[in-house]
Amino acid sequence: MLGSSLLAAWAVIPRAVLCGGTEKLPSIRVGNPVAPWPSWDSEGSIVVLDLGICFTTAGTVHLVNTCVERSIASTAWPTFLVLQDRGDWQWSVRGVSQATLAQRGGASSTKLLLQSPLRVQPGECLAWHVGSHGNDLHAVAVPRFVTSSPPGVPGVVPDGADKFTVSAISRGQSTPPQVGERVVFHEVQHRRYALQVELEPAASSFAALALGKLGHGPDSAVSAGHAARAEDCWSTGLSPETCCVPAGVGSPLCFDGHFTYKLCCGKASAGSAAFDPFLAKIDIGARSKMKPNLVDASGSPREMPEISVDLFVRTFHGKLQELMHLLQSVAIFWPSSWGVIVVLDGESALDEAACALLPNWASCSLQVKPPFFAELTNAYGSIDRHGQGLDRHRGLVWKEWSECWADRHSSADFIAIADSDVVFTTFGVPQLLFQPEAGHDREGVEPGHSETNSGNVRPVIWAHADNVQFPGAVHRLRLPWQAEFMDAFPLVVRRQHFGELRQRIVDLYGDRSTTAGADEQFDWAFATYVRAVQEYSMEARRAHECPSFHSMMGSWLWTKHRDAYIWSIRHGHLTGVELQHTCPRLRVAQHVAYWGRENWMSYGGYPFKHLKVGGRPEILSEVAYAARATSVILAGICAVPWKSNASGEPGTRMTTLRRALGHLSNHSGGFAPPDFGLVDVQRDLCSHGLGLVEASASSEDRLLARCFPAQRWTAVEAQHCGSLRPARLLAEHRRLMTGYVFSP
Repeated sequence: MLGSSLLAAWAVIPRAVLCGGTEKLPSIRVGNPVAPWPSWDSEGSIVVLDLGICFTTAGTVHLVNTCVERSIASTAWPTFLVLQDRGDWQWSVRGVSQATLAQRGGASSTKLLLQSPLRVQPGECLAWHVGSHGNDLHAVAVPRFVTSSPPGVPGVVPDGADKFTVSAISRGQSTPPQVGERVVFHEVQHRRYALQVELEPAASSFAALALGKLGHGPDSAVSAGHAARAEDCWSTGLSPETCCVPAGVGSPLCFDGHFTYKLCCGKASAGSAAFDPFLAKIDIGARSKMKPNLVDASGSPREMPEISVDLFVRTFHGKLQELMHLLQSVAIFWPSSWGVIVVLDGESALDEAACALLPNWASCSLQVKPPFFAELTNAYGSIDRHGQGLDRHRGLVWKEWSECWADRHSSADFIAIADSDVVFTTFGVPQLLFQPEAGHDREGVEPGHSETNSGNVRPVIWAHADNVQFPGAVHRLRLPWQAEFMDAFPLVVRRQHFGELRQRIVDLYGDRSTTAGADEQFDWAFATYVRAVQEYSMEARRAHECPSFHSMMGSWLWTKHRDAYIWSIRHGHLTGVELQHTCPRLRVAQHVAYWGRENWMSYGGYPFKHLKVGGRPEILSEVAYAARATSVILAGICAVPWKSNASGEPGTRMTTLRRALGHLSNHSGGFAPPDFGLVDVQRDLCSHGLGLVEASASSEDRLLARCFPAQRWTAVEAQHCGSLRPARLLAEHRRLMTGYVFSP
């Protein structure tokens, strides 16, 4: 099925500048950059669909910007269509309008006026019909453009080919299709077209509200008759740290026809936020070590040294539905030789009953309340907006405290901390979570930790430097804030570093006069630390902050044990992170409750729906959570071949040993071809079940996105990353997946 990827490139332009009018609403551009490259020739009558020209907000299209040959007659303009994906290669026609010439300003600035404005809705795309004697729209090269052939290489120009996007053609349409008809596309290609539309957002839409709030309407401080100045870029309350990321493109809702990314994100106006990934250079020694390392020279999954890893999940009975989705993904993707530890609330009959419901291969225990539990009185605005009571707030502190003690529940070399609202989404977890040391040398091995192979690998830790979430937790540990480590799951930590973090808190907040044991000293020191974080956050931000274990541990490891881990810190240039640590790594899990959340939604006032177990509206939240969790799990299952289990091993629930469902393709147990029933299931799940994932992004984007399908690492911002650029990482992941099979 031809997916509905929305690859819209937005450039915000005030209506008064574009059209010379006085409309109250601003307009935005949706589509591809326009450049005068040669036509892509076709034969006969066709309908062309470019998935780069799809809409994420409701509105009305009046004008189309494109590039056509000067010889084209003024009467030979396309008919434009609004299409909606109906699946199975079919798109339904929702709107039709003939174009006429509005303005011709040269080879690259032809403007077409639609005789009847086209109303569009999110998820719909623009297409156009060209008759037998009509004109073709021009192809463009992306993402970087040149204006002529390279010196000494005549005739070599971009032709619009782009493997990161899709367009399609339907032939034989002698007349434009009408509203209600369906167009079937079977001819697909990797190509973009030089076409943009000017969309006037619906008055009640988020885009209209956000653009007005961000100063892009006619009331903007700079009028059409005055040139913008770099020193005025941030006079409206926006900041370069917010707007100039991702590097190289920025946040499109921050810029317009006056205030452009180029003007506002240069060194003079953006300061430390200015960063050109095309010019950035990484030391050759560091760059030589920056490799995906997912497969070996033969293309097989990289062999891992023998290490022990336990997944640690701290939650409570109210999150049982989330937990079961997580454990379903664990049963599929988490290596069967690695452990699974679930810790629920002690002194609770409901939590004790929840423990009994879990699969036998998951070790479940009950954590007694910390001695300071009854003294916790603060509420946190970031949780419990629906009045579940003070114990819910106390429980959040209890959870973070419990994670500091995770090493008491495990004897593994590494402990992987995960929340219950997370699911794993890919095979190859060992190769993705750990990077080998060059030649398996002993660099990074901590004193007293040389008895195992754990020193031969370094865990990957993800972070971002553009959105401060838990500054108090870091400040009150007297550590520098370099990045936000509440970013990805699981957070994999060497077991000896848990004790170090506890000792840091005791050293800073412990009662030196007490004769209490080390455990009790930490407990009360942690309570004092929590109060210190709250006091700081009230002074600095006027809000109570609950310490985040991810932020605490991540900042400790970054400051004290940087060489023992691999770092992937997005937008790290904002805080001076060394460039070799600012490149993408592929993620193994998704934080489902934050599906689709972009940072601009917070400062743009977007009413984001936090759909999770216990969310509001309750039933919709839980149904939506289940659908989203299942869809990203399916994306991982459907990335590998399916085989029947020929071993006759029992299922996973009633045995204390978890049978692996994902195997290396050279597994000695042997596989049988899938029977007809399994083939039917695979077809249903992998053709239709992925619809929710592929409706707004490529399923592979889950590996690069913090909050799929949002906050995806882009190709432009990673230009300095060599072998760790997104396209190279995804190609390596596809090679890794060829080494696995799914055997249910």
